[in-house]
Amino acid sequence: IDGETDAIAKELFNLEKDKSLAKNKNFNAFWKERSEIGAWMNLNKLFTLAEKFGGSDIWASSGLTQEMIDDMRKGSYACNLVFDKGAIRFVCKTQGLKLDQYMQDFNGKLINYMPEKCLAAIAYSAKIEWISKMLQNSGEIDLEQKVTLNSDKTIKDMVNAFGGSILFSLFDITSNENGIMPMMALTADIKDANTMREIIEGLAKEIGIEKEGDMFIIPDFGIGKIMMCMNEKAIYVTNSTEAANQFGKGGYKDGMKAIASKVKKGNYFYADLNLSHYPTSVTSLIPENIAQLLSQYLDHTEALMLNKNEGEWAIYLNEK
Repeated sequence: IDGETDAIAKELFNLEKDKSLAKNKNFNAFWKERSEIGAWMNLNKLFTLAEKFGGSDIWASSGLTQEMIDDMRKGSYACNLVFDKGAIRFVCKTQGLKLDQYMQDFNGKLINYMPEKCLAAIAYSAKIEWISKMLQNSGEIDLEQKVTLNSDKTIKDMVNAFGGSILFSLFDITSNENGIMPMMALTADIKDANTMREIIEGLAKEIGIEKEGDMFIIPDFGIGKIMMCMNEKAIYVTNSTEAANQFGKGGYKDGMKAIASKVKKGNYFYADLNLSHYPTSVTSLIPENIAQLLSQYLDHTEALMLNKNEGEWAIYLNEK
């Protein structure tokens, strides 16, 4: 042990009580709720370490304001690996962070625009004011720049036209003469349909996107034609004609049925790990040695989920 390490070790072993972790209320909360395997992280120390190795300007292009950085420094993460019946959970709980100023409730109405079947999904929601401030502080985007030559609307106008919730779904995988075709859709809520429509129509005219009825069509995007449509409450992009038509009719009766209740909470990721739900055209592409390795785990696992609930992030591995 070198002299510096030896000195640090002696200092740690002789800490006075008021300088120990026993005085940290966040650590004490973690300690009381700890599980079989746990870890606790002081964000102030992590930020200081990042700045030590990355330089004082490490956050310059992150979009984080000094207010955000100072706020995050006051927080910590309490992580626990929990073994429940039927599921393994990795829970990461934020402590001392004022997340309400950045996050907002997810717009659950977006779920109605997605097919019932779902192989993977991402749901996210945040306050538009925060997103706009992040983009502005990043220095990478000029929010006052016009989106298209065919409109006076700026990037800031476009950002502010959104409601703050976005939902992606991979709902099927098919195959044809061109190969494997993932069928998916992306939707976001909007609060200013007139501005969004003006921007989309201006962009379509500028880059030559076709329009069929109320749909804008990109003929060949590598995954079939892409259809973009919108109503007064949402914008919708998909490579499924059936899904696009259903959006025009108001959506589905049981959108994302199996996971809808979890998606409604927002800030959610889902992946179906049951390979029997995938076509052989996909599973046959997995090399045999990899398939054998995966089967040791996936044969007992139904899905991987990550969701946020009351300041708590949790990764679930659900057993079959």
